[in-house]
Amino acid sequence: MRRLRRDSPDHVVRDDLTECVQRAAAYGAARPRGDLEAAESILASFDNEAQRSMAFASLAELTIGLLAVNDDQPTDVVAAQLALSIAQANPGTE
Repeated sequence: MRRLRRDSPDHVVRDDLTECVQRAAAYGAARPRGDLEAAESILASFDNEAQRSMAFASLAELTIGLLAVNDDQPTDVVAAQLALSIAQANPGTE
């Protein structure tokens, strides 16, 4: 496995992504507790839509992976269960 030097461009991208995913997780905590001002502030803190999308996609991937480990299931199974739960919670939005 290749180690990234602190001064390499790849390292900066990885650090930026980590920080962005942490902000996406903070959004996921703020909104359900009713802190809409903080949630809006977090969304506005991303530089652009692509950065925000990558952060939330990475957070979703990480979350599915954590659920898979916790449930001792493959990620495909967990993702399918999640998709089914979403469909059942929102009937008619297929």
